[in-house]
Amino acid sequence: MQVPITPDLHALGGFPISVGSHWTYATYDSLSQKQDTVNVTVVDRTTSPLGDTTYRCVYQHLGFTDTAFTSVNGDTVVFSTDQAPPINLVFPLVFGSTWTYGSSYDVSIVAFGPDTVPNGIYEQAIQIEEVSRIPNDYSRYDYWIAEGVGVVQFYDNTFITVNNKRRKTLWRLLSYSIVG
Repeated sequence: MQVPITPDLHALGGFPISVGSHWTYATYDSLSQKQDTVNVTVVDRTTSPLGDTTYRCVYQHLGFTDTAFTSVNGDTVVFSTDQAPPINLVFPLVFGSTWTYGSSYDVSIVAFGPDTVPNGIYEQAIQIEEVSRIPNDYSRYDYWIAEGVGVVQFYDNTFITVNNKRRKTLWRLLSYSIVG
């Protein structure tokens, strides 16, 4: 059965992205056994002459600060960070949908239902799975997104055999504040 995530805050299907919005995550890397708290804040936005909007997000970790970008073009939202490959979401998000991002990643909406994180239970979260198609890269990324909240949980399971890069990191939402 196809269950769409219906529009709520924007025509994007309810993904909240606005300047001043803020999310705090507890992170844990099971390989290095390190935990962190990461604060993500949308600090500004620009719009191109073609109508694409890009939001600059600052990621404040305990020991460093990073910047990432979220681009919005029509029904598509692309998140770019150094922590994982870009995730390309096409709204409305519908359970069972699949697509390919470039030629490198297969993306699927694999679950629709409750997700529990430290700050509560999100009854209508969707789970998006992104799997690498790059040779010698056995990485998988899982995102749980809740309507009107954004990303409530993220799991990064990176394994690249060529350089032996490994990472298993879980991000779980502690708190959030949406502006607008």
